[in-house]
Amino acid sequence: MNKRRFRIFVHKTSQHFYAQLIDKDGSVKVAYSTLSLKNSIKKDGSKSNVNFVNSKFIKEVAVNFANSVKTVVVDAVPADSMSFFDRGKKKYCGLVKLFADSLRENGILI
Repeated sequence: MNKRRFRIFVHKTSQHFYAQLIDKDGSVKVAYSTLSLKNSIKKDGSKSNVNFVNSKFIKEVAVNFANSVKTVVVDAVPADSMSFFDRGKKKYCGLVKLFADSLRENGILI
């Protein structure tokens, strides 16, 4: 049986955290980052110069990313299939680990 698997790619900079869901053919299905949070917070009129790479925002990005993934690939991926977690050259610790754990808590199998 040929299961369709996706790759979850994460990238962290000193100011932002990015997550993408990439199909096996290389097309990006879902993209989410702290930039999206920053734009929504600016619209609310809150502080605009907040450090967006901390545990609170990473968990919020993970929740929003997981919800987006569930709506986009609900038909494409069987519920029991796993995704690959691509962390690039980043170590699996700190915020990258927190993001992966938050995805698992929200029902994404890695």
